[in-house]
Amino acid sequence: MGVAAQGIQFTTGLNWKQVLEKAKKENKLVLVDCYTTWCGPCKKMDKEVYPQEAVGAIVNQNFVSVKVQMDTADNDSQEIKTWYSEASQIRQRFHVTAYPSYLIIAPDGDIVYREAGAKRATTFTEIMQTAADSGRVYARQLADWKAGKKDYTLAPSLIRKAERTRDSKTAISLARNCIEKYIPTLTGAALYNLDLLAATGPYLLTSDKKLFTLFYPEKNGQITDSLLQAKGISAGIASGAIEKEINAMLVKNNDFNKPIINNPDWNKMKQVITKRYDATNADNLINIAQQNWYKITKPDWNKLAQSQLYSIQKNPPSEKWGFAMANNQIWYDIFFHVNDTGILKEAAMVAKKHIIDAEEKQAGKLNAGYIDTYANLLFKLGRNKEAIEWQQKAVALRPEIKSFAEALKKMEKGEPTWLAR
Repeated sequence: MGVAAQGIQFTTGLNWKQVLEKAKKENKLVLVDCYTTWCGPCKKMDKEVYPQEAVGAIVNQNFVSVKVQMDTADNDSQEIKTWYSEASQIRQRFHVTAYPSYLIIAPDGDIVYREAGAKRATTFTEIMQTAADSGRVYARQLADWKAGKKDYTLAPSLIRKAERTRDSKTAISLARNCIEKYIPTLTGAALYNLDLLAATGPYLLTSDKKLFTLFYPEKNGQITDSLLQAKGISAGIASGAIEKEINAMLVKNNDFNKPIINNPDWNKMKQVITKRYDATNADNLINIAQQNWYKITKPDWNKLAQSQLYSIQKNPPSEKWGFAMANNQIWYDIFFHVNDTGILKEAAMVAKKHIIDAEEKQAGKLNAGYIDTYANLLFKLGRNKEAIEWQQKAVALRPEIKSFAEALKKMEKGEPTWLAR
C-alpha cells in the first residue's frame, strides 16, 4: 500500500486512467514520483524522506501518489511491467529528463507543477505544500480557460506557469489565443502591458499580427521600449518572429505553396524579405535562414561555414555571449566538419581577429578556450609550430582542463586532434 504507513502512501494496482479518476473522486491532485532503478538520489528519497510522518501528512492529504519507474530492468515486478507503456507516455508528454522528478498532475491530466532532485524532508514538505496550493489554483484557472471562461488578465501568469512545467503545448495555445483574439481588441495604453507583451511576444510567428507592429519597424519598437522601460525587448521579439516566418519559407518555395526539393532561391527570397521588411535586415535574415538550412534541413558543412564566417565578420561580436557563440560555431561546425583549406584559413583569421583579440581588448585578458580553438585550426592547416605555441598558452592559462593538455600531446606527436575530442 505504501512505503510506510506513517509516510507517503503510494497507490498501487491502478493504471494511469484509474489514478486520475481516483484523484478526481477524492478532490486531490496527483503526485507522480518519476524514478529509475539506477538513480541514487531516488533511493535516498525512498529511504530517508518518503517514510517520514511529517512528509506523509502533507502529501497524503493533498495528493494521490504513484511511483512510476522510467526505465526497465530484468527483475521488474509484473505491476511495473504493466506500466511500461504509460511510463513511456508520461516521460515523453511531460519531458522528464531528470530523476527523481515530481510531477503534479490535475485530475484532467494537465501538469500544474513540477520539481526535480533529491530534497531534505523539510524542503520536500515545503515544496509539496506549495505545489498543492498553487497547483490547485492553476488547475482551476486552466480548466476555466479551456471551458471558455477566459480571463485575459491571467494570461501572462498562465503562460509562465505552463512554461515552468514544460507544458509547451498549453503555453503555445494560451499565447496564440491572446495574439489572435485578445491583443487585436486593445488600443492605446492597454496595448503597452509589459507582462502581456513579454509573455506573448516569443510566440509571435508571423508579421501579419497587430502585436508585431508594436515591435517593428524600429521606430515603433523604440516607442514600445520606452513606454515599457525595457530597452531591447522590441528588437528581440521582432527578430524572433521574423526568423520564424523566414524559416517557414524554407518549408515552401518562394511562391509559398510548393515544397522545396533542392536549394532555395536565396536571391528571390531576399527580394521577398526586402519587400516585406526592409533592405537593412534582409541580408542578416537570409544569412540566418541559410545557416538553418545548411545545418538542419540540407546539411552542407562548407556552405554553413561560409555563411557563419560571413556573419561573424559582418557583425563582429562585442559582448561575452557573442564571443562564446562565434567560438562555438567555429569549433563545433567548422573545425570538426570542414576540410577545405580556404575555409579553414578564413576561420583561423576570424578566430584570431574577431574573437581572441576582440575579447582580450574588452575583458583585458586572454580566453583559454578561444586560444584552444585557434590552435587546433592552425594544427589542422598544418601550421604545427604555431599551433603548439598557441596550445601551450591555452594549457598554461587553464592547466586543469584535461582536453587542452591532451590536444597539446597529440600536436607534439603529429596526431589529428579533430577526429574525436
